[in-house]
Amino acid sequence: MSVLKDFVGPSDDGVARRFERYLNGPLGKRILESLEDNETFIMRTSAHTLEVTKKKDRVTVRVVGTHSDNAC
Repeated sequence: MSVLKDFVGPSDDGVARRFERYLNGPLGKRILESLEDNETFIMRTSAHTLEVTKKKDRVTVRVVGTHSDNAC
């Protein structure tokens, strides 16, 4: 079971940048095309919760949380 942490560290910015490059590149074209302008969705990976928003035909990604498998 995972626990969402409130702390988002500097290394998480790199995660957001990598997802932005992917989603704005040729492999993310289908996702970009399916979103309306200003539409947002939440994507959860094994380590991060990401907020993805389409603005002016580009996707922006923001890390909104990290996960830990060491729940108490």
